[in-house]
Amino acid sequence: MGETQKSIGKQRGRRRLVRRVIGIAVLLGLVMLAAAIAAARLFSLAGTSLTRKDFKTDAQAAAFVSDHLPVPFAGAVVVRELTYDRFTDWRLESLVDLGTTSAAEAYLEKARTARRQNDGYCGGSESGDAVRYFLTQFTACGWIQHEPGASVLRIECNTR
Repeated sequence: MGETQKSIGKQRGRRRLVRRVIGIAVLLGLVMLAAAIAAARLFSLAGTSLTRKDFKTDAQAAAFVSDHLPVPFAGAVVVRELTYDRFTDWRLESLVDLGTTSAAEAYLEKARTARRQNDGYCGGSESGDAVRYFLTQFTACGWIQHEPGASVLRIECNTR
């Protein structure tokens, strides 16, 4: 083999090596970018606050509130207010209008029947028509308050 062919072979080898190094660098860059995006999303969710305005429809807001109750809502409800704050723990406060006083009273009775309680974890005692409950899936404590003669329920639920 002549010197020219050896030189050409070395140049080709160097080019292949440079392409591989560039390819690896690009791949590592993409992996690092994906990791940075994932980390940014994770950190953005770590301090989340939601209000009623963050939900497009009453149905979406009602479904969100329902997920934090001992029994889901049956039928349409209007979420008047909703505040959800989360860092490591979370807190939900909501005012929900069930349309009629009898609907609110019926829901409260269903919640009272279906609820679980954990006084050792949640503490406190019930007063008036309030229904205290414990959500095992979230390890959260909550209560539902109904003002007599009103169709609105006040809901609070939080992790500790």
